[in-house]
Amino acid sequence: MAKRYIVVGPSQVQGNVKKPGLYSVMQFKPGGYGAPPLPLLIQCPDDAVAQVIYDRLQPFFTFHENWSSVPRTMVAKFTSTQEFQCVAELVENRRQLIWAVKLGSKAGLFLDTVEAIASVDHSKRNDFGEIFQEAFAFRSFTEAVRCQMLNDRPRTHIHVYNPANEPERSAALRRTLLEEGIKDEPLDPDLGISGPVPDPDSPQLPPNRGIPSAPSTPRRQHSTPSTQPALSWGNVLFAPNINVRVTSPGPASTASPGPLTPTRVARAPRGRELGHRLLIADGLSLHDASDFEDMLLTAQSSAGFVDEVRASGGLLGALNAEKVAVLWDLSVDTR
Repeated sequence: MAKRYIVVGPSQVQGNVKKPGLYSVMQFKPGGYGAPPLPLLIQCPDDAVAQVIYDRLQPFFTFHENWSSVPRTMVAKFTSTQEFQCVAELVENRRQLIWAVKLGSKAGLFLDTVEAIASVDHSKRNDFGEIFQEAFAFRSFTEAVRCQMLNDRPRTHIHVYNPANEPERSAALRRTLLEEGIKDEPLDPDLGISGPVPDPDSPQLPPNRGIPSAPSTPRRQHSTPSTQPALSWGNVLFAPNINVRVTSPGPASTASPGPLTPTRVARAPRGRELGHRLLIADGLSLHDASDFEDMLLTAQSSAGFVDEVRASGGLLGALNAEKVAVLWDLSVDTR
């Protein structure tokens, strides 16, 4: 069962608080504007992405001084780290909405619009018959995290989904984002990306019955299969002279990533900087990064690349076996 839901935060906190880790279902945490900033719950498109994000964000909370300050200071320090900024670039390169669900059946950060809206729609009434539903959509991962962790009313959001207090406006937004099949933003066709398929423990979405006053959350629309491999993590990472594609779990692929296009060439300078930062953040020295690049250039398949990394004691120690497994599907565009 895919573990694509993250709990990030300190492990030393007492009480009924979910421990940091990866889970197969979204964990529960009280939502709203009075909720504590930690732990931070994040829904990811697949378990490979979840592992990458968790590995970069969780180490910040292993040091008591990082999370023991007042919330605003702690959040500012957290979001300014190099590891957080790497994650922010990875998430924003997907060019999809990032949701902060403040009030819903499961509060937290959602990288998938369908699951975010489902969480709000499935919010239940309390003992007094009141229902609380509210979520904000952002383009910025940093702003979404700040919204979720702090009690401020956001100012930089793209959409607000609040069917309890704004039913007509929310119904229209819902139709636009889900029922009419309009994507958050057109994706680059060069990447051959399709949406992630929810695993069995995702919120079950009832079929649409066409009732405007009480819409039901539609199931994700599946597109016609593409001739290119479907990727659920839609970004390409360039290390100094390499192009690294991170895909969701599946059989090791030996296919080449395809020809360079003007769109991908235009993204290369920014991508090279991001790739370099990711390698350094993983603990590789400049010498190790060069060895890493040489292995990519000579590997005939992703499986061969993994074997070669495992055979090199130094790189395996720098990346560790878990990260090698997450990054097993690597391809080079500069051949």
